[in-house]
Order: sequence, then C-alpha cells, then structure tokens
Amino acid sequence: MLVLLAAVVPNGIIYAQDTSGTVQTEETSEADESGLVQELSDGESGNESLSEEDTSGDDETDAEMTDELLNGDESSVNDTGADSDGRDDTAAGENSDDTDTEEEQVPTLRYQAHIAKKGWLSSVSEGQTAGTTGQALQLEAITVSLENVDSEKWTGSGITYSAHVRKIGWQSSVSNGQTAGTTGQALQIEAVKIELTGPIAEEYDVYYRVHSQTYGWLDWAKNGEIAGSVGYAKRAEAIEIVLVKKGEAAPGSTDKSCVYSRVNCWAHSQTIGWQSVEKEGEISGTTGQAKRLEALKLQLSSELEYSGSIEYQVYVQKYGWMEWKSDGEIARTTGEAKRIEAIRIRLTGDIANYYDVYYSVHMAKIGWSGYACNGAVVGTIELSKRLEAVKVVLVKKGVDSAPDTSGTKYVEVTHPEIFPTVLRSREPGVPVPWFREPQLE
Repeated sequence: MLVLLAAVVPNGIIYAQDTSGTVQTEETSEADESGLVQELSDGESGNESLSEEDTSGDDETDAEMTDELLNGDESSVNDTGADSDGRDDTAAGENSDDTDTEEEQVPTLRYQAHIAKKGWLSSVSEGQTAGTTGQALQLEAITVSLENVDSEKWTGSGITYSAHVRKIGWQSSVSNGQTAGTTGQALQIEAVKIELTGPIAEEYDVYYRVHSQTYGWLDWAKNGEIAGSVGYAKRAEAIEIVLVKKGEAAPGSTDKSCVYSRVNCWAHSQTIGWQSVEKEGEISGTTGQAKRLEALKLQLSSELEYSGSIEYQVYVQKYGWMEWKSDGEIARTTGEAKRIEAIRIRLTGDIANYYDVYYSVHMAKIGWSGYACNGAVVGTIELSKRLEAVKVVLVKKGVDSAPDTSGTKYVEVTHPEIFPTVLRSREPGVPVPWFREPQLE
C-alpha cells in the first residue's frame, strides 16, 4: 500500500507527496476541504491515483508552501531523534554507553555493638563509631558484615573476627554477622582482631581501631592485628572499621594499635616465694623489705608478631653464673636460699632483629641500676650484694623510645683483699683499678 501525505489549501487543490518524493495534486470541492489528510492506495486498492496537473502563478506559490510544510514536519520528526517505531535513538545510544561504562561495585561494611546497660545499639556504616565514649560503658559483643560484594568477582569472600574477653581470653573466630564476645554475662571485650577472607583480601585491607579505657582511641590495626589491650583488664568501649584498597593510605596512625605486655616476669623472693606475674616495665620482686631475689623466670607474649625466645642467666651466691634459661624456665638454685647477685638477658631468633630488651635491677644498699641492654650484665659480682627486684621492657627498634641507661649498672671487684669498706661503682668509660667489666660467655 502506498501512503501519501496530503494537505488541503484554500484554493481547493490537494497537494500530496508520496514516498518517492513525487508531488501530486487534485482539485477538491469545498466539502472535501474538511479533510486535512487522506490515505491513498494504488490500483490494487480500487481507488484511482491522483493525477498530476500543471500549476502556475499562485498555484506554484501554494505548492512551495505545501513543500515547506511537509519538509518542516519531516524535519521536526528528525529533530526529536525518534525513529519510525517511536523510539528515541539518542536516548537509546546514551543508555548503551551507560551500560558499557557501568561503575564497579564497591564493597562496604556494616557493624553493630552490644554495650553494658544499653544492649544492642543500632548498626552503623563503615567508618562510623559503634559503641560509646565518655560513658565508662564496656563493649561486650560485636557483629560485622560485608555488603555490596560483587558475587561473581569475589565469590567466597567474607570477613572473620575474634574478641579477647575478660576472664575468657581469645575466643574462636566468627564470621559474616555472627556474634563475637558475650551477652548477658557482664564480661568486657578488651581487644579484637579482624581480617578479610577470600578473593576480596587480595584487593582490600580492613583497618579497625578501639576506644579503650584509660588510653582512649588507640591507633589503627589491620588484617588480623590486635586492636585494644591485652593483660591489663582495660575495657574496650567503642570500635571503628573501614575498608581501604590495597596501596592506598591508612585512615590514620598505625604506630600503637594495642597495649599489651610483650614480656612477663615472675620473681621468687625470700620468705615470700613465687609472686604473681608482673607485666612489662613493672617491678617483679620487692623493694624496701631487705628480701633477696632467689629465682627468676621470663616469658615473651604469644601476641608478638615475630618468633624467637628470651634467654636469661643469673649470677648466684657461691655458684657464680648458672646456665642460660629461656621462655619460662626457672633460673635459680633449688632449696638452698642463695641470693641472686647479677643477671643478663638477651633475645634470640627473628624477634632480635626487631626488638631490644632492656632491664634494670634493685640492688641492696645501692638501689635501682641504670638499664642494661641485650645481654649486658647488671648487678654486683663478689660484693655479697643481693638483688631484690627487676624490671624488664622490650623496645621496638626505630619505633619505641629506650629507657634511661645512665647510672650504675654493675659493680665487680677484682681485688677483694684491698677493696675499701665504702662501696665503689664504675661508670662506663671511667676506669677504677679494682673493678673490671664482666665478659659475656
């Protein structure tokens, strides 16, 4: 069927344009002028085709007007960008481009805190605070979930986390929205560890920090490191967690994300026996009670990120230097009530590449020595002076500040027959004829 667009003008002429561009005209009566568009068919439809007639003068002008009308309509249609089916080609093209440049899904986190006296708080989004600060309320449980994860790209990805709980210690890890910690038992979380699992762990790091009793906001830990405190009975009060693409900067300082005792010390004192464990930097033994230190043992924390051992040796009344002991073994004489007069301590294994060990002793009638380091002797030799207490600290190389090493560290006499009644001590670099520096074996 041939479809023609037709227009009626006031002079009674129909101007029509077929699909080939041919303009056809036909005179019309006034009755016909009421129709603005007619559908014409070819011979097979039984209707006669419009015959072409010559036009001149005003007729030509009218024809030009009609052409402009028809062409104008056609131009208007083209300007809309719609095709013969009524679809917007421009819009379709834009949608196609949008599909091709669809943004990558960015994973996010959502987590929730259970707080003493409040219960479960509303969950929060990545980077926000879950818990409370300034209210002295302990964090008791948490849940953490990954959201908006591309199921095709990161199939099998997840997040696992564990809590160090008062009176319990480290719990087994849980994952993907499960509860870490306790509820209904009034037990505080003190530290947490969080890490990503599966393919997403190759593209993202998870950073987290804890607001801890006494210490406030600690620095950021990441990927399974400890955030909080261990061994000091300090409650965690709030937590923040963020995802960071690998290679991008951490959300803040990462220097001190956890407070824990890296080395623990036990002392056996005269008439007291074994005392409770003392943490890094604390006094193990007694002062001001004139009680001799009779035995000693040291042990590194299992939370340390490097492997290795701590070794220690004691100089004992009448026996001299005893054998080196390590990792919780007892350095002493057995049942003989002999005083320890000097000690030396060192690290071995991988940890020695990252940490130094410093130690100070309290000597009878002398008081606290300056700190010695990495195997140097501290105390007295052949002066019958008992040790009464000891302090031990680990210092991370290039990160932590070393304790004060000034002052007397050890005293040794090489000629007891001429040793004066007044105690003499040697400062480093100041020679004294009857003193010599003990040599390490």
